[in-house]
Amino acid sequence: MLRILCNGATALLLLGLAPLISASGSPEGLKEHLFDISQNASLVLAAPANWKVAARLDPNSNAPVFVFAPPQGTSFAVMVTPLPDTILEAGFNEPEKMRTQLEYNRSKLLSRPAGATLPIREFTAPNGAGYYFELQNSVPDQEGFRFLIQGIRGLPHMLLLFTVLTRTKEADEKQAALEMIRGARETLKGPD
Repeated sequence: MLRILCNGATALLLLGLAPLISASGSPEGLKEHLFDISQNASLVLAAPANWKVAARLDPNSNAPVFVFAPPQGTSFAVMVTPLPDTILEAGFNEPEKMRTQLEYNRSKLLSRPAGATLPIREFTAPNGAGYYFELQNSVPDQEGFRFLIQGIRGLPHMLLLFTVLTRTKEADEKQAALEMIRGARETLKGPD
């Protein structure tokens, strides 16, 4: 497993400059990536073994963003931003609060002409629920992406915000990304 420290601004800045190495494999053709999110919890994401992963800081919030991409080219991008419970208000992972946050995010996107409403879909996982919506742009964005999934997933000690960008509607990577988010889990750290 690859361990990445994400609880200090200096460490995050260093992450943005350093390439990441591969993580441990699993029988299903997945690699598990372990990200230290806070002093108390780490995030484990199992991504397809051939996906690259890099870390950067969100320029608006200074939160870590883990970006998964194809081994070559730019046919898709999956961005995951974990927010630890230490910076969130109580009940952050309650379904209604997560859905309200996603509805707010959706409304910001729909302030641009989009045509139709975007239904919010729910998914369940062993350790928490999640929500997402999909958007199709009639014109590709500056990176060439036309299809977007944006969502939120609650874990006991963190909240995951995620975005999936693809060039084609039926991209296999969309399903793989949703499975990665659905299967996200956390590990708690004991006192040192």
